[in-house]
Amino acid sequence: MGENELFIIAIARAHHATLVSDERTQPDLPKRLLMNYKIPAVCAMKDVRVECINFLEFIKRSGAVF
Repeated sequence: MGENELFIIAIARAHHATLVSDERTQPDLPKRLLMNYKIPAVCAMKDVRVECINFLEFIKRSGAVF
């Protein structure tokens, strides 16, 4: 997890926005290094609480028909 990802998550939290990420969820989080957490794992942390969805879910929610 780099600075850019943390910045994006912080902006989503500040604006009460849903974050769209194609990173997969991590069923088993890395024990030692928080820097190895993926965006959905950080979003789900108790102190962060940012809704994170994948692109397909974003399309579904939009109601767009192709």
